[in-house]
Amino acid sequence: GNSTSHTQVITVEDNDAPTFDNAPANETVDCGSIPVAPTVTATDNCDPTLTVNFTEVDNVVEGCGTIERTWDVTDNCGNATSHTQIITVEDNDAPTFDNAPANETVDCGSIPAAPTVTASDNCDPTLTVNFTEVDNVVEGCGTIERTWDVTDNCGNATSHTQIITVEDNDAPTFDNAPANETVDCGAIPIAPTVTATDNCDPTLTVNFTEVDNVVEGCGTIERTWDVTDNCGNSTSHTQVITVEDNDAPTFDNAPANETVDCGSIPVAPTVTATDNCD
Repeated sequence: GNSTSHTQVITVEDNDAPTFDNAPANETVDCGSIPVAPTVTATDNCDPTLTVNFTEVDNVVEGCGTIERTWDVTDNCGNATSHTQIITVEDNDAPTFDNAPANETVDCGSIPAAPTVTASDNCDPTLTVNFTEVDNVVEGCGTIERTWDVTDNCGNATSHTQIITVEDNDAPTFDNAPANETVDCGAIPIAPTVTATDNCDPTLTVNFTEVDNVVEGCGTIERTWDVTDNCGNSTSHTQVITVEDNDAPTFDNAPANETVDCGSIPVAPTVTATDNCD
């Protein structure tokens, strides 16, 4: 009835953490080429039934930033392994304008309104297009520089400048240029103040010159008005005044007929005459 018993306890431990079979490395990609997260597997020296857990933190804002992808696995004995992949997302493509206007040449009275220009970007859907204008047009001619600028969230910028050349090809017109006329030498009119109007230049100066060819009552007077707008378009008007004298001179002291004695014949007087113009 003497008996003996011996028990051996074998403690089995697993101190080796699982290893990933295909954990992806860090990489830098274009915002339009972000890869799909792969299915990552793991191997353990003892545990064949591993479950890999995946989490992702996306810090990409409108085309640039980082994505953190993390895979975690723990074997049945509590040994854990974690792997984080950092994907750096870049946007190296500048936005493009959808409807940026081309340079053009226009008449001073037909300057177009600035259009609303939009832009598109490969990664940033919330673009703001800024507009500035420099107007170098002076009284009908010059240039207008219109510039549109846009920058995406990643700092890529695009600028477009339209040059509008403004021309004025229409000469001024006189408002009250006088017609030619014929007048009596005693009734020569005073030169009127002539004004002019231009389609684009409101600050016109009318210049006046006169050439008097009237000699002692008859001849012509040429009156000329000239005006040039700021863009070099000129208009000239000449009025010819024909001056006539149709009144004959009159004697101031012409003697009357008389009867005298043969010894008293008077000396011929000095007779003078007066004319209205000569």
